[in-house]
Amino acid sequence: MVTHTMEKFPLKGTSALGADARQIRRLDSANSYLSEILKPQFAEFFAEPATLRSAFNLANALFHFHEWLFASHQVELAKQFGVTKPSGFSNCVCFLRNFSLR
Repeated sequence: MVTHTMEKFPLKGTSALGADARQIRRLDSANSYLSEILKPQFAEFFAEPATLRSAFNLANALFHFHEWLFASHQVELAKQFGVTKPSGFSNCVCFLRNFSLR
């Protein structure tokens, strides 16, 4: 089960929103990264005509997904492929089957 914890992040200085307006979500797994970051970026990019910002955000989210996958499956990757760091994981992945963001 994926859980998200919310932690108050006090703002410095004065703000019309107040000191309790900003909160941080914690990502704790590849599944939470997929649902909280990657899928929303994917949906935003394909919902409307692409902009440089939406393309950059989706590319960035996709690039960092391998780090989250590695962290979630580090033990299995080390046993099966001898991979001990995220860069080694990204080098051994040629393609993903049955993977869909939609």
